[in-house]
Parts: sequence; structure tokens; C-alpha cells
Amino acid sequence: LDPIQRIEGKESPVSWDTALEAFARILRKYRPGRTGFLLSRSSSVEDLYLAQDFIAKHMKGAQVAVDTPPNRLPTSDRFLIRMDKHANTAGLLALGMKPGKRDWLNLFKKTSEGKIDALVVVGHEITQLHPGSIQARRRLKELVVISSNDGVTPSMATLVLPVAVFAERDGVVVNCDNRTQLFRKAFEPMGQSRPEWLIWRDLLGRFGTPRLLDSGETVFRAVASKVRAFDGLSYEKLGQSGVLLKGRR
Repeated sequence: LDPIQRIEGKESPVSWDTALEAFARILRKYRPGRTGFLLSRSSSVEDLYLAQDFIAKHMKGAQVAVDTPPNRLPTSDRFLIRMDKHANTAGLLALGMKPGKRDWLNLFKKTSEGKIDALVVVGHEITQLHPGSIQARRRLKELVVISSNDGVTPSMATLVLPVAVFAERDGVVVNCDNRTQLFRKAFEPMGQSRPEWLIWRDLLGRFGTPRLLDSGETVFRAVASKVRAFDGLSYEKLGQSGVLLKGRR
């Protein structure tokens, strides 16, 4: 798995340095108001924290959506099977992100109308979300895909950034009962794939606001120092059993 760049239809694997420079160049090229970010509720707390930090500091006015439906039927048995199939919806809310119920539809609508020039998609196969996604892609000038999976969406992208799956990295999610849980790396990442948070950290640096963070643990330490819901927590305190978020049940 390598970062992939497509220029005039020609696809080529590139280094992370080249890929990140291309990502930064795309985001600088277009006004924030004509740039969209389709983030994922299955990204970890660390990923979402740094994505939110980057967008707040450098892309104010961008169109941001984190409310997409799952790509599986929203079934529930009111016990073990929940309607929400995303791994970290509660974590996203704890970070202060407030997904609107129609943000993702509005983002697709604006894209279809030619009002979005560059779209960043994290972890979604957009052809499964919206029947008009392929037509909407034709109105975009740039599509950046951050994903651990191959598919139709990466095949349409200007730039593909491969990310490690949960078993290939450390991180934190908050489950449906608001229990903060730590997951640990079991395998080395495939190819050049890397944790999503590392992409946002490096992008922050390229935009002039470097973050001295070298692991998922140090990112979570930053989260705990800035976000009230995670105050006092650390990887060590989460351990194997996790911790219920303060003030949440």
C-alpha cells in the first residue's frame, strides 16, 4: 500500500513526503468555502482531534460533514446490536463535534452543483452513500481519499492516502455506553500505510502550526489536556477495561 497520485489520468505511487506536499497544495489552491471534508465517525479520538484542529486553524469556512449513515442496514436488537454501526460516534460528540442530520447530503448537493472544488473523504465509499456520487465527482477539481480500503472512491481520487486499520495501530474510541476504550496494535501496518492522525499532524506542520506529537499516546495526552470530557485520562489509566467518561452514562 503506497500513497497514489493521479495527474492527467496517469496513476503513480509516490512517497509520503510527495503525497503530503500534494495534499497541502490542493488545500491551499482553493478557498475554504469551496472545500469539503467528509470525516468518519469510525476514526479514533486522536484522528478526529487533529482533523478538527487542522480545519479550525487553517480551513475556517470549509464544508464539514461527519453525519453519514453506516454502509450496513441500521438494524438493532436493543441489546448487543446497535442502530449506529460507527465505532466512535460518542467520541466525536465528546470532542465537541456536532454532526447535523443533513450535513453530508448538503455537501453532496453542493458538490453536484459545482460549488465544491476540492473534497477530502475519510474512510467512506461514497458510491454506497449517494447514487449521484460518480456524477458529483465529475464536478470536482480534486478528490483526496484517506482510507484503508480500495474501491471505487479511491479509483476516482486525485490523491489516495493509505491509513492503517485498527489492528495496525494504537488509539482510543468511545463506545455506545460512553466508555472510553484503548485498542493496541497487533500487527505492523501493510506497506506504507500509517495512522490517520499522523497525516493531520504532518499537514498542520506544513501549514505552519507544528504539533510535537510522535505517537497515538502523545496525541491522546494532548486531547486529555484540552478536552474536558477526557480530563485526567491516559493510555495507562484506560488499561484493558476502559473508563466511563465523566458526567456521561
